[in-house]
Amino acid sequence: MFNFMNKSEIQISKLKAMFLAKIFSDDHSTLKSIVKDLEIVNSSYSLIVFILTNDQINSSNFLKTNKIELDLILYLIKHNFCIEFAISHLNTIKIKDYLYFLCLKELLIKNIIDIDIEKLLDKLDDYDIYQYCVDNKIRLKERDTINYQYYKIHIKEFDNVNTLLERVKSYKDIEYIINLTGISVHPECKINNIVNFIKNGYNQEFCKSMLNDANSFLSLYDVKLVLANLIASKNNHNLVLALYVSKKYLLVFSDNYDIDLIYLFLLKYFLFYEEILDMFKKLDIKNNQLLNMSYIWSDAYIILNKKNKLKNKDMKDTYISYINEVKTTLMSSLSAFIESNKISHALNIINLYKSLQNNTILKELEINNFIKTETESQFKNFLGSRCCYLFEKTVEVTDISLTGDFFENEVNKDIDEKFKKWFTNNWKTYHE
Repeated sequence: MFNFMNKSEIQISKLKAMFLAKIFSDDHSTLKSIVKDLEIVNSSYSLIVFILTNDQINSSNFLKTNKIELDLILYLIKHNFCIEFAISHLNTIKIKDYLYFLCLKELLIKNIIDIDIEKLLDKLDDYDIYQYCVDNKIRLKERDTINYQYYKIHIKEFDNVNTLLERVKSYKDIEYIINLTGISVHPECKINNIVNFIKNGYNQEFCKSMLNDANSFLSLYDVKLVLANLIASKNNHNLVLALYVSKKYLLVFSDNYDIDLIYLFLLKYFLFYEEILDMFKKLDIKNNQLLNMSYIWSDAYIILNKKNKLKNKDMKDTYISYINEVKTTLMSSLSAFIESNKISHALNIINLYKSLQNNTILKELEINNFIKTETESQFKNFLGSRCCYLFEKTVEVTDISLTGDFFENEVNKDIDEKFKKWFTNNWKTYHE
């Protein structure tokens, strides 16, 4: 026996489909007309349109008469929307969880409310709160956290910088501390070597001592610092050596992502396109990572395609298909979140979908050219500011020059023949 939808159900289904088709456009008048008819089945559609069209009055009236989750309150505060309602709602909360304290933090750093900051820090050790205290010259009691140590550095009370340098891990953080404090030495040898690199840059003798000692075992720390030095030299022959060293140690530190990442960006620098794609497969880069890191292969794709050096163009179609699949999934999820009244999730999906519609990589692939945008990436300071050029997004086509013997450098001549053959073949493929 078949079940047929009655006329009203068919109309509602059509209205929901129209809503999904229009929600990513700026056709607000049509959206408002659609949600008026959808209110009878789910008023969440109306609230989403009220928020997207910055209708604070109707939004506030809706919020006052419906059950509201804390994640939506946090969304409203972050977007400076219906703040008065958000504050009054927070005052009714009895079970105060992590989201509740995030809401208080957002209100504090926006200078909307005054609260007991020490009590807030007891629940939420968030650096934004410390930065607010720095900016507003607010004194805090002693705390055994890294964030508190950063706070003390900012207020010029850095009595234990050496200890803090021992606690942080990244070159970015070490450089940040050095710039704030002016520290130039550290009693611990390994940290002192990093400090010297950040302060003084490329050290040829250090690289020689590390790479030319046949009995020396290079730890992950050693390899990263050698690579940082070679990359900071901005000498292409040294960068060939860096590619060799990183390739050599890929398997040695197979459970660590750092060397893989450096190797991947060195491949990008030399435009070894197929090798880049192989590394993407090896690292199983997908989902958000694929979106954030797609410029690594797409920059090489565009440069090589402009120079008629690209044979395999499949990745462009693969990427377009992937973006379309993500958009389809988001559309499906959006419908589910609205139906279950998960408003903040729905709004975040709408924002993400719109960002995919304006995806820079897609636009660049379509016109086979770079769009002048920000060069910075999330990896920019992975090895400190001296190496940031390697990790940036490309915005213009440039040529790489390698004169004479590819493998002649000022640091180490001991490069095995297998690598030489591999590098030479790739260079011929993409540069000759």
